[in-house]
Amino acid sequence: MFVSNISASMHWKGLWALFSYHGKVVDTFISEKKSKGGMRFGFVRYANYSNARRAISILNGFVILGSRIWVKVGRFKERLVLAERITWVEISGVPMHCWNYETFKRIAGKWGNLVSMGENLSGANNFEKVEMLISISQVKRIDEMVFLEVGDVRFLVSVRELGWSEDFKNKVSKKVSNQVVVDESVSESKSMFGLEPKKGLDSTESSRRNQ
Repeated sequence: MFVSNISASMHWKGLWALFSYHGKVVDTFISEKKSKGGMRFGFVRYANYSNARRAISILNGFVILGSRIWVKVGRFKERLVLAERITWVEISGVPMHCWNYETFKRIAGKWGNLVSMGENLSGANNFEKVEMLISISQVKRIDEMVFLEVGDVRFLVSVRELGWSEDFKNKVSKKVSNQVVVDESVSESKSMFGLEPKKGLDSTESSRRNQ
């Protein structure tokens, strides 16, 4: 949804909170640029269309922080410059002995900043996957594989942004990132992103991941 005439004092957290009252928000951001009419604007994405329609009927014309906002269904354009947006991502493939807040914070740091963890941080349900709320400024949706390096062992971790349509997901193929996330919580190695050439996993790497 397109939201215009946003107050200069409103942060993306406020935009998220306001629209969350009317449904499940998947992501939101406020543009650095202003509209042709000189208004500050942004976008809000709901998990389903019915939530979006309800929010439009309630919030279109709503006054907040001294500004009357206008809300309508709008198409996102990638050429927009993002100030910041927040979105949920799903992480899977992290080994049980690395399952802690610092590890997930380090993974989130590849794209932005960790805002909040999902309910499965404790691993109470299982150690297969967990959701994180992160703030990022990039336009491109996240759907990548990264190496989590622990000492001399690397684990292949999937990082996928939630809220995609099935059609869009089918058009995007996952790519192994050429960067490595180093986990300091179980290793004395210096935390950094190392550059490596893109290549497929060989049998040695596969066996290491299963150790």
